[in-house]
Amino acid sequence: MLNWIENHNAQKVFNYLLQATETELNIEIIKKLHDSGFYQMILYTYDSFLFEYQLSTTTDKAKQIKTILESFGFPVKASWGSDYSKV
Repeated sequence: MLNWIENHNAQKVFNYLLQATETELNIEIIKKLHDSGFYQMILYTYDSFLFEYQLSTTTDKAKQIKTILESFGFPVKASWGSDYSKV
């Protein structure tokens, strides 16, 4: 049954299941964000989401996104700034 996992052991199988579960959860988060009108996501990596908005956009958008992310039961750290390197 686990022949597709090379040199499988309990830890390796657990990690595969954990990563698969996290990916499925993140897909649900992305879908909920999209359904809520947040189309400006430009990057998703592992456990981070990056959104792009005009500089004139209020922080209310970031707070709404944070609320959606937290609705999945995990704590969220949100930052925003005028440049990705100046968050």
